[in-house]
Amino acid sequence: MKKTFFLILVIFFYTFSAFGNPNGKGLICKCIKCILENDILYKSYDLDMKELIVYFDNGAASAWTFKRVNDEILRGGLVPVEYKANISKITWLWFELDRETLTLKTVYPNSNIRKCTLFSNKDKLDSAAYDLFLKYQNQLNSKLKKNKINY
Repeated sequence: MKKTFFLILVIFFYTFSAFGNPNGKGLICKCIKCILENDILYKSYDLDMKELIVYFDNGAASAWTFKRVNDEILRGGLVPVEYKANISKITWLWFELDRETLTLKTVYPNSNIRKCTLFSNKDKLDSAAYDLFLKYQNQLNSKLKKNKINY
C-alpha cells in the first residue's frame, strides 16, 4: 500500500512539472502591433507574412518565419538559442513570452506585440506552419500569373 501511494505521488508531481515545461511545444505568433521599420520580420511583409513560428526543444528556442526570395516562399530563421523561464514568462534573445496570455513581445529593438497559438508537439506545429506556407505560396503564385514572365 505504501509503495502504491508513493508511486501515485511521484507520478502526480512528475506529470504536473512536465505540463509546464515548454520543451516539445511550439507557437505560431501573429502580429497585433508591429512597427514595420524596426521589426525583425520586415522583409516578409510584402505578402502580409507577419507570423513568427517558435519551437522549444532541449532548453532552446528556435524561431523562424517565411520570406519571399524571388518567386518562392522560403523558411528563414534564427539558430536555436537558450531560453530562460520562470513562472510567468519565457525569455530568449530579444523576445519575452507571457506564459499565461501567450503574448510575445519583442523587447529589443522595439516593442512589437504578437498573440500566439500553442501547439502541443512538433508535428502539429509543422502541419500548421505548412498550411501557412501553402497559403503564402498560393498568394504569390496568383500574383505572378498576371505577369507575362511568370513562374
